[in-house]
Amino acid sequence: MSTDDSSRVVPSRPRRSCPRARTKGLVVQDLGGESLVFDRDRDVAHCLTPDATVVWRACDGEHDHAGLARRTGIDEALVAHALDELSLKGLLDGVPPPAGGGPSVSRRSALRRIGAAGLAASSVPLIFSATIGAPLAHASGGVAAQCEPCTVSGAGDSCGAGLICQNSVCIPQGCNITPCNLGATCGGFFPGTCMTGCAVGQTLCCGSG
Repeated sequence: MSTDDSSRVVPSRPRRSCPRARTKGLVVQDLGGESLVFDRDRDVAHCLTPDATVVWRACDGEHDHAGLARRTGIDEALVAHALDELSLKGLLDGVPPPAGGGPSVSRRSALRRIGAAGLAASSVPLIFSATIGAPLAHASGGVAAQCEPCTVSGAGDSCGAGLICQNSVCIPQGCNITPCNLGATCGGFFPGTCMTGCAVGQTLCCGSG
């Protein structure tokens, strides 16, 4: 007895996640391959390494992690690692963070596949973050915005809300320009997290104070 397959309902194959970079509520500064991203909704600053920056900018909502690897030239496991971090930091639209904060299924698969070829994905963080104690500035109202030159007078400085003038440049409140190791915890007079500053080679210690 033959079976008529014409009425059989074949479930559609689920579409793989194609992340899109978030743009709303963010202030982005390009710093020689890295990116300094200020999340005005959460009062958090993120420093994206060059690899994380390339992957984030390539997230157009049309490519999954394998497609992003081909598009950027970055190996697939590192792309999946970057996507996990971008999702955890709230920098992707429509992509929930990995369950439990661990690597996604796609990343685990990529790690196994690429590990079999003798390649290892870096476990080093690709994004460094710090909470900023005051709302971030808008580049409006005739005041200096983040990383723009500034002046100090008796009436205060020329930086916008949530920024302070230090070494003639506007930086977020709660930050200090000081030498430190990126991603490490700052000690001494400036406790906080070390992040990339506005100039090449410049670093900031950003805390909650």
